Amino acid sequence: MSYRIRASRPSVLLAALTGLALLWLPTQPAAAEHRVALRSTADSAATGGEPVGFTVSTSAKAAEGDRYWTPERMANAKPADIVLPGQPVAHPAGEGTRQPAGKPTAYPPAPGIEGWGGGQSTAESSVQATAVPRPYDTPPDRLNGKVFFAKYTAIGTFVGDFVCSGTSVNSPGLSLVWTAGHCVHGGPGYGAHRNWRFIPAYSSNFLGDAPYGTWYAKELWTLTGWANNGNRSYDVGAAIVWPVGGLHLTTKIGGQGIWFNVTPFQSFTAFGYPAAPPFSGWLQYQCVSPLLGMDDPAGSGPDTNGIICDMTPGSSGGGWVINLNGGWGLVNSVNSYKYASDPNMMFGPYHGDGALSLYDFVKFKTS
Repeated sequence: MSYRIRASRPSVLLAALTGLALLWLPTQPAAAEHRVALRSTADSAATGGEPVGFTVSTSAKAAEGDRYWTPERMANAKPADIVLPGQPVAHPAGEGTRQPAGKPTAYPPAPGIEGWGGGQSTAESSVQATAVPRPYDTPPDRLNGKVFFAKYTAIGTFVGDFVCSGTSVNSPGLSLVWTAGHCVHGGPGYGAHRNWRFIPAYSSNFLGDAPYGTWYAKELWTLTGWANNGNRSYDVGAAIVWPVGGLHLTTKIGGQGIWFNVTPFQSFTAFGYPAAPPFSGWLQYQCVSPLLGMDDPAGSGPDTNGIICDMTPGSSGGGWVINLNGGWGLVNSVNSYKYASDPNMMFGPYHGDGALSLYDFVKFKTS
């Protein structure tokens, strides 16, 4: 069925969606699974674009999360490392060699009970990340959050507690957080993370550290290219979170839209909670940048996109939003990695057929 966008939606975003395959389907729950069988996609097993997921908590287990995440644990959680040695296999913007040509597909944002009202980033393109003004009570701020998780090896050995970032994204299941693959799964030799929690609008001044609640993961998903091979071209992840106070995440705070297989020539606004020096992890930041280059990570898959951004570890998983208007837009990548040789350049995976297959596989999932 077609999806009719409300007349109150921002006009710029409406124009951006004109002529695309704008898709929506009725909400229907999916059964919980442990390790989910892989399915064939346009990015086949040979390229790593197949979804893989893990059930990481029951509702009762999720309720124990607040006991696990003591103030001391939260304060001592380390930022997930995103800095790689060496240098990018750089291409000037527009000269990437592995951008797939799938069908452009967009899904619209939704306001939740908090409503459409919001602001818009006014930051200009700059190397330095800009602190998002508090309180984080309007879009896009309230849709971005901090992620906490415990990392384990594949045989169940505890590694440590870490932090990332994530974004609430609209879906029929109303329960989706979009983030980086390494923020849900440790990659080769590791397992899915545990005690995974998402706190939208974290540290929002007088609204409190968790003004919209703490949302624990029921299922964590990524692509085989990341989970099995550590391929940064497929470093995308998704969490299906349990309800809070009887409400699903998108019902409560809303969710950004998401866009796949679109030209990488965009103006990106990247959000995150950088936690490594000189940042504290306590504030939400944003970077505004056009596409400045592409990288060719080891392995198959599309080239990754590069923007100017000096955010540090802890920001990984934060959404790159395009066509941002009135606080609403379309997530088109996430903070993934950077190189020690160029700390002012942030790379994120291209939203191609692999990322689309992940979204399509989880969009009906709910809790």
